This record gives sequence, structure tokens and C-alpha cells, in this order.
Amino acid sequence: MDKIYKEFFRKLLRETDNLPAYVSSLYAGTEYTENDLNHIFGVLKREGLIVCQYADNRAWVRDVTLEGKHYFDDEDEDKPRLAVLIDQIDEIERLFHSTGDGILLVDTIHDVQEFQDWFQEVNLELRAIHDRTNDVFIGETLNLLKYKMDGRTDKKIFAELKGKLRAIRRNVDKYYPEGTGEKTTLEKEKKVEKTPRIFISHSSRDVEYVKQIVNLLDGMGLNQTQVFCSSLPGYGIPIDTNIFDYLRKQFSEYNLHVIFVHSENYYKSSVSLNEMGAAWVLRSEVTSILLPDFGFNKMTGVVNGDSISIKLDMPELELKDKLNQLYDKIVKEFNLTKKADIIWEQKRNSFIKEILQMSVKYEEVPALSKDAGRLLDAAAEHESGQVIMTSNLTNGTIIQGGMTVMNKGGQRESARWISALKELTLAGFIRQADNKGQVYEVTNDGYKYLDEKKPVEKS
Repeated sequence: MDKIYKEFFRKLLRETDNLPAYVSSLYAGTEYTENDLNHIFGVLKREGLIVCQYADNRAWVRDVTLEGKHYFDDEDEDKPRLAVLIDQIDEIERLFHSTGDGILLVDTIHDVQEFQDWFQEVNLELRAIHDRTNDVFIGETLNLLKYKMDGRTDKKIFAELKGKLRAIRRNVDKYYPEGTGEKTTLEKEKKVEKTPRIFISHSSRDVEYVKQIVNLLDGMGLNQTQVFCSSLPGYGIPIDTNIFDYLRKQFSEYNLHVIFVHSENYYKSSVSLNEMGAAWVLRSEVTSILLPDFGFNKMTGVVNGDSISIKLDMPELELKDKLNQLYDKIVKEFNLTKKADIIWEQKRNSFIKEILQMSVKYEEVPALSKDAGRLLDAAAEHESGQVIMTSNLTNGTIIQGGMTVMNKGGQRESARWISALKELTLAGFIRQADNKGQVYEVTNDGYKYLDEKKPVEKS
């Protein structure tokens, strides 16, 4: 970021306690024109330093982001990056929030993008230290980072992580001998020319769409050594290889261009969100592809507003133009020989035709009732994939999908959700998993139904 914007941002940071009023005073003053302010705030927003909206020909700045609050920390060369991150831990802890259905509430943080970004950066710093020193305590901390947060475990894992990181912070100098600090290491890495590679970050439930994206990249001239996609044979992770270690290696050894495949499934996947955070940490080139019926307004996280965003059900002429832009970008990054226009257009149009046919096919899936659809969703969202049915004299029958309790009792509500349970059983989307008829689990057909684009549910 240019010096003029940095100096402006320094002034802004000094006014964070009363930011909206300070910004309004700038617009009312004479030091800056309205156009200058709009431009400056636009730059700061694109850099991810502020949260603002535009209305009435001006910017309305609501807050400074977590990254913005610590933007100048790296200028202290005597303070390693890991120390900067650990010093943010109290701010990160404030991101905990309660989730649940009103009966079962848990304190959660794993679904917050700011936490994911911070988490991935801490992970990266610790691994760099461990690769260099093989320190036992750092290794134990890295093992803790491998535990999956699922809502119920967030508080416990975070508390243990906080204690370990603060212990590391008190002894941080021992991990950074002179000349091996984080900043020096990263600067050396940046000087190394890395081989370009495409990494497709997606939910495994969207694999049919991802196959078409890989075919399109193949049509551009890329091969399986230049594209990494964990769900497809030949493009994924070698046998007997740890998935997280392999992903880390991809980010560290290649100049990655990350293609995010945005969908409802993507934002339900903690692995996908981790990949997004890692891409942000390493400032990778990114392209966003939105699956049909997933709108731009649903995109969250560390998505670069300047990157190419392609919505697969946008008007055809606009879609063709976006795909042409992507093709030009890939040709430049990988130094490919550009195909004759007629050959590329055939590949591009074939891709669009396949996507359209897939959308039509998915619309033919039989509809479930709204209650049955909600119950199947709730069960499949949790890793257990279970529906639990319990009964007592006080509340009657209670149906729980995953971690979500669907009803609070009463015969009328019980009958409603028992009916939804039977509907899913008859459809073959769930099956009984015990001898008492209290535990059910989502079947392969149930997951396949959710993998596809669900139709409009019956009332």
C-alpha cells in the first residue's frame, strides 16, 4: 500500500473510539475532497483494513478490521510475526458466540472467518519453527491444532491453545535466533521462483461440478500435474499421505492460483474454510466460481474483490466473457500457447452446456416436504449423520437431527416430526441404526440427494 494511504490510515487508527463521527468530520472539512475520500476509503476496504459501505455519494466507515488494527505490527522488526499473532489472542477470543436452537447452546468460534484466518497464520508460523528446530513443545502445540472444533469442543480446545501460545510467547526469543526470524525467512521464500499450480478449493459434495471445472482447465491446456483437486483420481492426494501435510506442502512449494467453488456445501465445510484462510495468509492468486443458485451476496470470508468471480448461472454472454478472462489469465500465468479461437470457444461452450444440463437434471429430483428436508439437512450437517428419537411422559416424542432439536414437545409437534422421519425412511434417505428405533443415520442416497441441487420443497 502506498505511503499516502498508510499515513491516512495511521490517522484513522487514532480515532477508532469515535470512528463514524471522525469520518463525517473529514467529509465536512476542507482538507480532502469528497472524491479523494471515497477513493482512499475504497483502497482501505480492498486491503481488508476497514468495514464500510457507500451511500449518498460517500463512504460510511463502521469499524477497523482485526487485520487493520494490527496492520503496522509487522513494521516492528524486533517483534516476530508469531509474537504479533499471540498478542491478538484476547481479541480473537471475543469472537466466541452462542449457537444452537435455544435448548442446546454452545460457545462457538470455528465458523468465524476472522478466527480461521488467524488460526491458519498461527499454524503456518508454528510449522516453520518446528521444521527448523524440531522443538517438542511446538510439536505438541501443532498436534493440538489438528483437533477438529465442532462447536462442543471449541471452548476446551481454544483454552488449551491459549495457554500453550502464551507459554511460547514468554519464551519467543529462543525460537528466533538472530538472522532466522519470520520476516527474513518469508523474504527469502518470496525470492524463490515457484512453479505455478491450480488448487481447486471445494466441498466434496460438489464433485460433479468440480469435474466439469477440471475438464475446462484441461481444455485450456493444463494437465494433471498442474491442477490439484482432492476429489478426483489423478488430480488428488497420493496414497498414504496426510491430507493436511500435503495441503501445506502445496501452499509452500507452489505459486498457487486458488479456485474457490462457492456453494452452500462449501461454507458448511471446516476443511474448505481452512483452505480459504490458508490462501489468504499466503496471498495466493484467487478466482471465485459460484455454483448455480448461490448468489454473490452469500460470499463471505477472505475473498478478494479484485479477483475474477464467475457465477455459473449468470447470463450466457456475461458467462462467456468471464470464462474468456479466466482463460487469458491462466495462459499468462502458465506461459501456455493460446489455442485458436474456434477451439477454445468449443471447449468453453461445451462446459456451459454441461453445467446447464446438470442444473436441469438436479431440478428433476423428487421434492421432500419442508420438514423432511430440514431434518435431513440437520442430520447431515453433523459428522455423526444421525437422527435421534426419544420419548418421555412429560414432553412426548422429541426428534433431534445432528445437534439440532427439531421440536420442543407436545403431541401435535411430535406427530409432525415423526411424519418427517417416516418420509425420509420411506425415501431411503435415512435408515434405522439400532434395535429400539431410537437412532437413525443418513444413507448414501440421502447424502447424494444433498450433493445435488435440491428442488423446491413441497409445502
